[in-house]
Amino acid sequence: MSHVRTAILQNQLGHFGAALAHAKLAIRARQGGAVPYLCAAFAAAHLPGNDGALAWLDQALVLEPRNGLALGARAGLLRELDRAGEGIENARQWVDLEPGNGSAYFCLAQLQRALGVDEEAVQSYALAVDLMPHPAEAMTEFGILLLELGRRDAGVQMVERALAADRNHAAAWYTRTETKSFAAGDPELQEMEDLLQRSAREKSPHAERDTILLRYALAKACADAGDAGRARVHLDAGSRLKRAGIDYDPNVDERSMAAIAAAFPKETVERLRQGGDPTQMPIFIVGMPRSGTTLVEQILASHSAIHGGGEAAHIDRLVRELGADYPQGMWDMPAGRISALGRRYLGMISPPHPASRATDKMPYNFLHLGLIHAMLPNARMVHCTRDPLDTCISCYSKLFTRGHEFSYELGELGRYYRNYSRLMQHWREVIPKDRLIDVPYEQVVNDIGTEARRLIDFCGLPWEESCLRFHETSRTVRTASLHQVRRPLYRGSLGHSKSFGQGLEILTAALAATQITQTGC
Repeated sequence: MSHVRTAILQNQLGHFGAALAHAKLAIRARQGGAVPYLCAAFAAAHLPGNDGALAWLDQALVLEPRNGLALGARAGLLRELDRAGEGIENARQWVDLEPGNGSAYFCLAQLQRALGVDEEAVQSYALAVDLMPHPAEAMTEFGILLLELGRRDAGVQMVERALAADRNHAAAWYTRTETKSFAAGDPELQEMEDLLQRSAREKSPHAERDTILLRYALAKACADAGDAGRARVHLDAGSRLKRAGIDYDPNVDERSMAAIAAAFPKETVERLRQGGDPTQMPIFIVGMPRSGTTLVEQILASHSAIHGGGEAAHIDRLVRELGADYPQGMWDMPAGRISALGRRYLGMISPPHPASRATDKMPYNFLHLGLIHAMLPNARMVHCTRDPLDTCISCYSKLFTRGHEFSYELGELGRYYRNYSRLMQHWREVIPKDRLIDVPYEQVVNDIGTEARRLIDFCGLPWEESCLRFHETSRTVRTASLHQVRRPLYRGSLGHSKSFGQGLEILTAALAATQITQTGC
């Protein structure tokens, strides 16, 4: 068997190290043109750090500039690397080369969705679904996009079409459970159980991913059906499998948060803010995931003067650009550089007329509130809090699309919350009270009128009744809470941890170590 065929086979089996080795041998032997480069890129993309995958694709395109698979693979990899703006041109080139290829339109749709050009993505997904011989994956993603856009009926129907096309498509089942409430005896519960058993026996590269998806889908469905014990079995098994595939060290987060707090004592913050941009445009919404940040943004975005910007990586991008200067080098950073950072950030956001404010709902911006206040001293910062146990259990119960690596093991989750709590207490001590406000989720749910008015007043804007009808506001919501904000407030999530069952000792011990109150941090 040639090295090219062996590399292809090893990739199919999920043996990516062996696949990369054989692909390199094929390249040295000049076998297969661009194919071994594609094999090498696929293998490298599945190894830690995506090491070298982009370089392999670039070499493939040097050999064959009009290779559609290479163009699509490069576009997809750049999307995974949060560089969708660079990759979309490759996707368009693939479509131009092969206008009858549904996979090319699927690739383009994914890039368009990542860039937020949602109506263009809708059109591309529709073409992909019509042209692909096996469209279940495209149908599922299309359904999710429609749900994000608030087109619930169309989104649910598209996911049902995906399952009609392929009853073994785990991602479609997972999405279906997010949009459906299950009752005891529902035949789909057994169908998912059977599919789980088959996935667990398979050896394909996607078997582990499918098993995780089905575990989380069944955890939610069993909980709906009142079988809390079975739900917990699936959730714990799914989280263990997910955690096993993650390279995460809780010590790194702990040291990082401690270093950030040490780099921003009150005197440093007060000095740095003198060089910041005076704008009041940004409203930062921060907190732990699942603490109510999406709900708070939806309330604010229902005001005519506030544009809901969603979860943006702008602050993280600025932090990465600062490199070794952050956080230790902040104490002597010149005012001119602080001002430039503020202007850079403002150049990244552009609320549409007539909105005069824009929200930035990246929860993890809580890490960088000192930097944010320094470069934008008049920006408002809304910190969403929720009962610590409820927050942690809600995180643990959710299979996130990416990130949140700390949330798949209860001890690590409690430890992360402990460090987050300490850092937030530090920010309360160094940032003026008229710039940072705590908004408890429980108070929003129990008395939205009072809390919504407090929020709008904090932002310095006149009250509008539309903020109480947040579920009617039409906008794209791209978070794990997208289903909740499409309906009026409900109290079912209060005290969520009480229905979780036993075995929380590791989590409660980690939380107790910080003397965290039951109303937030």
